[in-house]
This record gives sequence, structure tokens and C-alpha cells, in this order.
Amino acid sequence: MKCRWSLFIALLIVSLPAAAQTATGYCMKYDKQHWVYQKDGQVNVIDIDMEWPMEAFGADISQVQAAMGKTAFGIEERNYHKALQQFLQRFGSPVTKPFETMPDDSAFCYVKVSTALIGYQPGRYISLWALYDCAPLPRSSQAKEHRAQFITFDFAKGKMLTTKDIVDHSELNKYGTNTSLLLLEDRKETAAIIVKSAGLGQGAIHIADDKDTQFEIKWALARSFATHNARKLMEKKAETNRPTTDCTTNKTFYDKDVCDKPDQPAVFSFDGKGIKDYLTRHLQLPDVSPEYNIGNQLIVSAIIDQQGHVTDVAVIDPCSPAIDREVVRVVKALPQWTPATLNGQNVNSRVNLPIEFK
Repeated sequence: MKCRWSLFIALLIVSLPAAAQTATGYCMKYDKQHWVYQKDGQVNVIDIDMEWPMEAFGADISQVQAAMGKTAFGIEERNYHKALQQFLQRFGSPVTKPFETMPDDSAFCYVKVSTALIGYQPGRYISLWALYDCAPLPRSSQAKEHRAQFITFDFAKGKMLTTKDIVDHSELNKYGTNTSLLLLEDRKETAAIIVKSAGLGQGAIHIADDKDTQFEIKWALARSFATHNARKLMEKKAETNRPTTDCTTNKTFYDKDVCDKPDQPAVFSFDGKGIKDYLTRHLQLPDVSPEYNIGNQLIVSAIIDQQGHVTDVAVIDPCSPAIDREVVRVVKALPQWTPATLNGQNVNSRVNLPIEFK
């Protein structure tokens, strides 16, 4: 069922110290980049599309972050920026100017790294999908690698969940130990697949096969092959006593300070319209089931740099994974702002955009 939202947007530009607090759930960093790196005359094309939880439900999620780092970057590092910097070092140095001579295209390597939040319920679980794919051409010295998995964390037990903790193979299995008959609800048909990985979503179980093709199985159907533990996590009543989560955001940007108290805050205007009108016009809210939302509002935080560009975007108070993602998409694409100033000079500053859906 499509949920039609009307949109109320309140804009708050504040002096932001080291942390902003949220009492509902997670703080998520979003980073999407395209780079060209060069090492020993070889070219590496790198695309990343990351959703990285900085905090979640006031819990210790270092296991989640380490698992994401290991799968996506090959590095068990919970700090996103440290993991990213270490990862990029293996590919040499960024290309910042045109090549003087045409590089050997048979020595190119194409790298894709992505993580995405697929499910979250306060006090119950958080689930993400992580992927790394390195596809070198014949003369590249990079090794061909592929890693992908769902990462699910049980808040109550403080532990990571495996596929066997989520999927009951005795119920699903029809054709042998590894192959299962899965009813594909959207296609009105069945398919025999190898269940490689599984995670808990928003009112669904997500499954990946041996080729890392993903299937989203709605809970009404997935319940029949979910484990007892998965059913408890999916059907447990929502938490009423939610801890306060401190969401730490960057105080520096490319080694330059982010100003806490500018003389004049950053200002947005486009075609004579403010931020509320722009977001209302450009947001394309997805089909959602409100019963699986965390709330009806979110706060998205971003740095406005000295040139007025939007960067370092994070959700510091969530609504739902799908709605958060759409808001981040539009915020990242915002036209230039008038940057904040201090003593007559442009400075980096942080803005918070509280958005309420009704």
C-alpha cells in the first residue's frame, strides 16, 4: 500500500558542538564518491556508495562496524574515515589532472564498494548489506575479489546473527542441503536458489543467493521459514524506553575547522525560494508501510563548505531507511548555499534540517 505523506519542513541552523542527540535510533553517515587512482602506471576506477552507522540505539555496535569494514574494505576498522583511508592506499594516488599519455586500458581495474541499511527497529535489530567487488582487466596487478553479505545485529543479545539464526532451512529446503524452493511473491512464481546470506528488513526478510542476487520476501510469507528468534525480533512490541544516542559529527573538514559560531549562518535560496519549498518540490517519497517506520520525522545534518557546497551528509535522527535515503539524495544535490561567514571570511559550517512528515 502506498503511503501518501504531506510534508512539513522546519529549518534550523544552529551552532553545533561535537554531538547532536537523538532519542529514536541510529546516526547514519552517507558517502557516495567516484575516484580515479593511479599506481605504477595502472589506473583504478573506484566507486563507493556507503551508508555507515555511527551510532545505533545507544548500543555498542563495534561488531557491526568491524564486519562492514571487513566485507566492504577488507579492513576490520570501526571508524569509517580510517577504514576508507587505509583502503584507498592500496590503489595509489588520486588522479587530479589529465593524463599526459593515454594509459593502457588493459591494465584498468574497476572497484565497487557499497553498504546499505536494509532494516532497523529500536531495541530489536539493525541490518545492513555490504559488498566489495574488484574487477581487474588482464594487465592489472590488482587481485580479483568479491565479497558480499548481510550483517544483522541483535540489540537485546548484543550479538551478530548468522543466516542460520534467521532462516530455518528445514522449512525452506526442498531439493537438498543447500538449495531451497523460494516463493517469489512479486513474480507469483517459485525459484530454486542457494541461500547464501539473509538479513532482517523492514517488514521483510532479505535473502541473497550464491550469485549475490537479492530477494526481498515480505514478512507474511517469510514468517513461514523464519527461525523462532527471527520471529521474536520481527514481531516484538516496539521499545518504549529508548536510550539517548549521542551522534558525533565531524568538527573538521579536510583538515579545516567547522565553525560552531559563525557571525552569519549559511543561507539557502534558489529561484527566490527557501529550503522548505525546494525540498517539498524535489522529494519523491517511496512507497512505505508506516507501521515499520521509526517515527514521522528525521533530522539530516550536513556541512556547508566555504564555497557553499553541501558535503558530509548524515542522518542524525531517522524516520525509516527508505525515507532517510531519499532525503539524503535530495540534500546532497542541493544547489549552492551562501556560506557562513566569520570576521568577514567564508567558513565551513554545519546545518541541521529537521523534517516532519504528516
